[in-house]
Amino acid sequence: HFTNPKVGNYYKRLVRDRVRYTDEIFCAAGKIVKSLLVESSSLDGDAKGAMIPSEDGDVGGDANVGYFAMHIRRGDFQWPKMRISAEEWFENTRSWLVPGQLLYIATDEMNRTWFEPLTKHYQARFLDDY
Repeated sequence: HFTNPKVGNYYKRLVRDRVRYTDEIFCAAGKIVKSLLVESSSLDGDAKGAMIPSEDGDVGGDANVGYFAMHIRRGDFQWPKMRISAEEWFENTRSWLVPGQLLYIATDEMNRTWFEPLTKHYQARFLDDY
């Protein structure tokens, strides 16, 4: 946080306009996305489709292929009242995630047992699975 909004805006624009990922990072991410899509295509029934149609009804591909993703930050930049449990993550998402669905979780949490409330309902995948 910056005390002067002009200074804060300057640095936000600097990051937005100048910070770029390398091609190696984009290629690695693309391989993970492809693996998730291939895996999701082999799922059964309701656990299969995760793509959300746009306003014109286009899903941008096969509606029976897809996955959901969450970014669960447990370490840096966490305010104590914003740090919710894995049970709360499950309760907050259970109305729109289908049991057995493929779920990619990007996280800085090293303890995989913390995710058990999610992994017992969904087919969870993490970066170190790839």
